[in-house]
Amino acid sequence: MAFLVSILVYDVPVGQSLDKEAGLSDVLLASANSSGGVLGKMISPQNLAIGAAAVGLAGKEGDIFRRVLFWCVVMTLVMCLIVYLQSTAVLDWMVVEAK
Repeated sequence: MAFLVSILVYDVPVGQSLDKEAGLSDVLLASANSSGGVLGKMISPQNLAIGAAAVGLAGKEGDIFRRVLFWCVVMTLVMCLIVYLQSTAVLDWMVVEAK
């Protein structure tokens, strides 16, 4: 569902016109947007509450958040590096452009 929402949000004409003017791949930007949304779910209060209740740690959401935040930042930095490399000749073969 998050993937569909981020694709629909990105599909507005403003986002499309900005990436064309900047010379960036719309496929790469939409994919990065979707991946960022998924990474954000890791520290979503709703997901933390549901996960804590499911494993019997209700009321410990703050502790879970503090432990997950580090990994969220690490994974976000890794995702940024991957997206950057996909925009260069190093990993551009991973981005399939529509013909």
